[in-house]
This record gives sequence, structure tokens and C-alpha cells, in this order.
Amino acid sequence: MSHPEDRIIAPCPSGCWEVRIPGAPRAGLHAPSRSEALQWAWNITRSTGGQVIVHRGDGSAARDVAS
Repeated sequence: MSHPEDRIIAPCPSGCWEVRIPGAPRAGLHAPSRSEALQWAWNITRSTGGQVIVHRGDGSAARDVAS
């Protein structure tokens, strides 16, 4: 189960990566690369104590990344 402190990164149809809060209707950030999206998500979750969850293109969770 995800929490509001968590951040999800997922690929966008346009080729960029988005960072969003679980359950949010839209992304809080669009990054040009997966590594930039991960860096943003880690910076956010470091202060909130949440986890970074990486999604595949089909929307399924690929893995949880400890922050």
C-alpha cells in the first residue's frame, strides 16, 4: 500500500518521466530522463520518509526503491 509520503515515477507517453504522489490525478514534475526523475523523488522522500516506487510503461510497479 502506498502512502502520501511516497513518490511514484513512471514513463510518460511523450517519452519523459513523471514524478507524482500516489493517487494524484496528475504529475508534480516531468523530467527528461529516468535518472533525473529518481533524483527528484529521492530528494522529496528523504525529508518525508516515504519510498520511491518505479513503474513500468504498462503501469505496473517495477520495484520499490528505498529512499
